[in-house]
Amino acid sequence: MSSSIYEMLLSKIELEKILDSIGISILNTSFSSKAGHIGGSLSLVQLLTYYLHSLKNSEVEWRIILSKGHSSLGLYSLFEHLEIEKNLTSSYCSIPGGFHGHTCSKASKYILASTGSLGHGLPLAAGYAYANFKKGNTIDTICIIGDGDLQEGSNLEILHSLGRLRDCNLKILHDSNASVDSNFISANEFFMNITSLYSDNEFIKSFEMFSFLQHQKMREWLSLPGLRIANCITTKAFGFPQMYNNPRWHAGIPSNQELK
Repeated sequence: MSSSIYEMLLSKIELEKILDSIGISILNTSFSSKAGHIGGSLSLVQLLTYYLHSLKNSEVEWRIILSKGHSSLGLYSLFEHLEIEKNLTSSYCSIPGGFHGHTCSKASKYILASTGSLGHGLPLAAGYAYANFKKGNTIDTICIIGDGDLQEGSNLEILHSLGRLRDCNLKILHDSNASVDSNFISANEFFMNITSLYSDNEFIKSFEMFSFLQHQKMREWLSLPGLRIANCITTKAFGFPQMYNNPRWHAGIPSNQELK
């Protein structure tokens, strides 16, 4: 890792300001476009902002895939505010000429693939990371998964085959915002079961995203080579308590009064 990643870290106050600004941008864009998944977009930026800010100021080559592709508004807003890309939200869900409601690879050279249905992003990321490992490339492949992804068979198959991926530069970030209501095993239990399959389970850790120290530790953890899985405990609709624990804000659009 380049030393520049340590020279360009965010302070707690700077992180909070960026999260506030992105949160307002997400609400305004959703309102004006009458589209977008606010809740998951806000939890996404909660877990990804500090890490992505550090990564973009390093010399590391990276690509990202958003398996929970419906949260594209969060990723686009984050790319804009970190000045990784420009003009991604101004024409959000404006077709033709804009980007649709799921992540589009045409939006940025850093987005590995377009994603839509839950569950297929991780297999794509795993294949890309494995191919780069076999070629001797050192690209960091970042995949963001969500609670819903863990109910999809393709993801389960990949996660049960982690032994083959342990030397790949694959970084899996789980946006654990407790948004899925089902009889399926909880994310924490699932990852505990997965790691129990291996004698060495040092490739996975959990991070509480309400703590600034945890953001720093996660960034350091993900900077290590090889497979790393960060189980990130987040809040759906992070930053707006009026939306917490309300399923309406999975895909709901605010009224004019609610926006104010």
